[in-house]
Amino acid sequence: MKLRSYLILLVIAAVLPVVIFAAVMTYLSYRQQRENLADRMIERTRAISAALDREFLVSIQSLKVLAAATHLDKGELAEFYGDMKGALASYSRAWQNLTLVDASGQQLINLRRPFGALLPATGNPEAIEQARRTNQAVIANISPGPVTGAPGVVVHIPILKDGEVKYFLNAIFYPAPLTDLLLQQKLPTRWIATIIDRNHNIAARTRDVEKFIGKPVSPTFAAQANQSQEATWGGTTLDGSAVVAAHHRSDFTGWTVGIGSPIEEIDAPLRRSLMTTGAGGLLLLLFALGLATALGRRIAAPVAALSGAAEKLGRGEIAQVPGSPIA
Repeated sequence: MKLRSYLILLVIAAVLPVVIFAAVMTYLSYRQQRENLADRMIERTRAISAALDREFLVSIQSLKVLAAATHLDKGELAEFYGDMKGALASYSRAWQNLTLVDASGQQLINLRRPFGALLPATGNPEAIEQARRTNQAVIANISPGPVTGAPGVVVHIPILKDGEVKYFLNAIFYPAPLTDLLLQQKLPTRWIATIIDRNHNIAARTRDVEKFIGKPVSPTFAAQANQSQEATWGGTTLDGSAVVAAHHRSDFTGWTVGIGSPIEEIDAPLRRSLMTTGAGGLLLLLFALGLATALGRRIAAPVAALSGAAEKLGRGEIAQVPGSPIA
């Protein structure tokens, strides 16, 4: 093997481990950053879930205050209609409607209609029955309203008289306030945040909410929400975007908050770093190979001349020793 070849192998042996080490360290740094991102995403879902719980708790407490009105206790429903309108105006930031339902589930008052108008039965018989059975407030899953047909979320509280449920007072949330709650979190622009109910139907979303409201989430999201209270995972959104996602399910409501970040946004720094490392390593290798080739040529010529002179001396001939740049 020629001297030049040895020099080239020496250069490769010196440069290649450095490039590989840099690539490995870049990848390990990326893994650490991704783990940190997963932790931050979990923290954000917890924070959003806690904010949603507070929203519902405030509604429940406000409904209890309204239910204590003297007019309702006396059965003066026309006057209580006015009380309900005042409460709706005071809490219009979140509530879109209030209804009063009797023990059988028949609506008695719906602020979307004049007092005394003919009204249908409640649209959430299962939630009403649960509130009756437990004597506790119930947050229903998202469903179409029996009067407007618009999807909404209803908070039901039972009102007891003489130990028996006499009425149910209900506050209706439409998706807009819940979506506003998500938008208030100031998530990165390309992230998607979603609130789903216990049936895994979408109650709020930061993107295309009108298109997806009331529809089931992706099978992956639904499966993850069933399997654990909180986790990070990879999946695809309903609009086809590949994401790294995190979710947290509330103990209070049973609802789940999920957020997703596009995979390409997360992986882009790794690709840039690896491309930079690879390009830098290639340039370094090419430079070193060029230098080795040039040095090999400068060394090879004197060595060849010395070899020729040695052969002449071996034959008893007079040989002139050439000068060398490395002498």
